[in-house]
Amino acid sequence: MKKVFAVVVAFFVFATNHQAVFAQDSAVRFMPSCGGPFDKCGFVRMVGFEQKEEIIPEIYEAALGFYDGLAGVRLKGRWGFINMSGEIVIAPQFDLVGSFAHDLAEVLIDGKVGVINRHGDLVIKPQFARAIPFAENVVIAAPGEWRSVYFRGREKLDNIKGLLSFSPGLYGLYSVQSGWITEPEWEFEIFDHTGEISLIWAKHKEKDSLYGLMAPDGLWQAPPRYDHVQTLRDERAVVGVNNLRGAVDPEGILVVPLRPLWLSYWDNGFALARDSETLKEGLIDKAGNLVGGRFFDKVSRGENGIGEVMFDSVWHGIDQQGNIVAHPRENKVFKECHSGLKLVYVSGKLQFTDMSGKPTVPFLLDTMSMLTFDCNKINSIKYNGKWGYVDRNGRLLFDPPEFDNQYAFTDGYAAVQKNKKWGIISEQGKFTVLPLYDELSYVEKGVFKATLAGRESWINVQGVEQAKPKQEAIDLAEFLVCPGGLRIIPNKASGDLWGMADENDIVVVKPQHRAIHCFQNGVAWVPNEARRQWCPIDSKGIPQDYPKCVTSRYPYVQTHHYPEQLADDPYESSVLWSRAFLEFGAGLRKEPPHMIGDGIRSGASSSIIW
Repeated sequence: MKKVFAVVVAFFVFATNHQAVFAQDSAVRFMPSCGGPFDKCGFVRMVGFEQKEEIIPEIYEAALGFYDGLAGVRLKGRWGFINMSGEIVIAPQFDLVGSFAHDLAEVLIDGKVGVINRHGDLVIKPQFARAIPFAENVVIAAPGEWRSVYFRGREKLDNIKGLLSFSPGLYGLYSVQSGWITEPEWEFEIFDHTGEISLIWAKHKEKDSLYGLMAPDGLWQAPPRYDHVQTLRDERAVVGVNNLRGAVDPEGILVVPLRPLWLSYWDNGFALARDSETLKEGLIDKAGNLVGGRFFDKVSRGENGIGEVMFDSVWHGIDQQGNIVAHPRENKVFKECHSGLKLVYVSGKLQFTDMSGKPTVPFLLDTMSMLTFDCNKINSIKYNGKWGYVDRNGRLLFDPPEFDNQYAFTDGYAAVQKNKKWGIISEQGKFTVLPLYDELSYVEKGVFKATLAGRESWINVQGVEQAKPKQEAIDLAEFLVCPGGLRIIPNKASGDLWGMADENDIVVVKPQHRAIHCFQNGVAWVPNEARRQWCPIDSKGIPQDYPKCVTSRYPYVQTHHYPEQLADDPYESSVLWSRAFLEFGAGLRKEPPHMIGDGIRSGASSSIIW
């Protein structure tokens, strides 16, 4: 299965990890496309969000998006850069690379980062913990050893957009030619997330210091005066002092005066404001004027230069001059089904209409409750603070909606809550179990788990108690299948050595290793007994020098858990844990190894995820 990555997504068992981001070259959108049995990457041409064609084959172990016409790629564990023709222009030689900006890119070598130019020349030797391109010949630098703030296998060098979200600390400005411009004693906040404007919010490490806007030469574009700053959006950046809020323009000039309002970012020409006393909401234009000269019950930034305001329980449009106009989405179709059923915007809410255009529901519905609408299902709807359902013809099951909470229909039935008690309804809109229970949840077809006065039971859809369902057995055959389709297999002769085979049972990696982890970024990991480390092998099972071997490694990461210790030596413990993991999956062991909760978010219980 191919995966086209736009952002780094949440991790999962045997997770692949490709550091892919949207290409900034808008004329040609080339995106990394990664997958296959060995989890390798190439590039595809994209039009919008649609993949059109493969333009660079999947031959790389990992890939970044194109920035300034170059993309970072990894071969044999080392990172270099290619151009849009797929030609290697900077040979793979680095442990990790960042994206190019201002003709500079950050690179990692032996635990320190430096900076290269477009020819691959080191213009700043590896000596920092971070060195992010900021302006022409200027980087944002932090001294020390580089340390990943991401999980193993997800390491990356964030560009300026991700710098402060994931790597807080003290930084300075550093010149390619002359060294430190400002000493590393500043806290920075991003001013322009696009990286096109080379200004940055800066606050000195001294207590009670304020933020100002610093230029690449270390001088103040706007002197320190704010205790609250935000990123530039729609040519305005929110700033604040105490409980006052205003905004600066791209030059750092205060163009929206400070005032006692809650203020959110600008978009579509508007910012959201809230009066601290009445909690009424308003829209602020780029000059700082309260649009329409008043606050409303609710507001939204809208689109196409038209904002959205609610008063008298009805949504309206409002233009930049403060005139009340038609809602910007009035009478536009939100969703249309083959049956002719439509969801249409009316006064900022949604209305069901049939093929003749007549409403099928006598009132307007909350927009947010309809975002996951599916023409082929019975859908949840919300009206006046209560939940209900509408069938495939747009008709209400309960008129008006009357539930405090509810679940989606599964196998023809749904659990609903009314007056703090739970019951069960059918797709015909009839109660099959009246709201009697404190808790109720679907377990399997025709069976719900119920709780009443602290007593747990299992009931059918008519409320008759049933025996507790048997726990579904784990499909151990699927347990050892890697994301790309390869299977981890035991040595048939000994049973205690491991390798891999493809879907046709052709051996890909000979079963000669004490343990093995699935291919990730073009390599699999196996124990190296001579080195007492986990080391990478390629798609032919040949040992690789890079990525570097590590002392311990586990087949997956589980947040707020750590693997149980099976030996005093970290290497041996990780090998034994991985072997137990594989043996359980192969049916050679009754109990799996455990992940122990750290007691913070997960409690202290033992668990394992599949």
